[in-house]
Amino acid sequence: MLYLAYIQEKRRKELEKKKKKIKLAKELSDLVNVSQAKHFHSFQHSQEKDMACNMSSITESKAVDLVKRQAADFINHTKRQLVKIYPAGSRVDSSNMDPHIFWSAGCQIVAMNYQTKCDQMDLNLGKFRQNGGCGYVLKPEVLRKDYLKIDTSGKIPAKYRKNLTVRVISTFQLPSPSEKGTSCADPYVKVQICGIPADCAEQRTEWKKNSAFHAVWNMAMTFPLALPELAMLRFEVKDHDSMSGSDMLGQFALPLDSLQQGYRHVRLLDKGGGDISPASLFVYISLQAP
Repeated sequence: MLYLAYIQEKRRKELEKKKKKIKLAKELSDLVNVSQAKHFHSFQHSQEKDMACNMSSITESKAVDLVKRQAADFINHTKRQLVKIYPAGSRVDSSNMDPHIFWSAGCQIVAMNYQTKCDQMDLNLGKFRQNGGCGYVLKPEVLRKDYLKIDTSGKIPAKYRKNLTVRVISTFQLPSPSEKGTSCADPYVKVQICGIPADCAEQRTEWKKNSAFHAVWNMAMTFPLALPELAMLRFEVKDHDSMSGSDMLGQFALPLDSLQQGYRHVRLLDKGGGDISPASLFVYISLQAP
């Protein structure tokens, strides 16, 4: 045992000596992360003990509980420190959590399983489609400024309220449903709002039989929003007469902050975010104070 211990100690010193001789380019060294990992105990503990350079990793299940019970404290915490949310260990199938729940609490990093094509990934890709798709976006003022106190689980001040009106007019040149081969789809449009709990909503049109080339609805949907700065809008076109229930024909998601009002053509993407031009959705958008 003594001999083995000596060999191990000698080996350790040799490795340390080799590490000291490693030379790094200054450009590479400048890219080293300056954040320091720190275990999360509580919001009060972090405020008293932690520094701005500390970053905590919180599991999905614990973060959901914190959002429900201490939303205001969570937002104040993310104004001072970086927070990363990682999927629960039970997601062995690589399914994804709803990222907007944690974005609304100001969490800077929400770890996603990019290999999984799903509604949650559509929201994630839509969120970072703004700012040229560079990989980061600026949080809204209510999640950055210390003087703006807000509780997303409680009553939101009336000054933030707006009414979103989406008039779904028509669709053009939708792809054929994967289960039907060359047969024509029976499309309908689902419009979703994802944001704080009070704003999450969904409405849909009726379905149109054999109308993949050009379906017309001209249907208006109104969504009262308590905090539109944190909301995302998602369009999804589905086939009603599908063997699996509703075969998705196209989708598109984007933050309300990136939304232009008036008549707009929305280019549709497939389930994996790929372009399926010329498939598109024609809508009218209005975002006004109540």
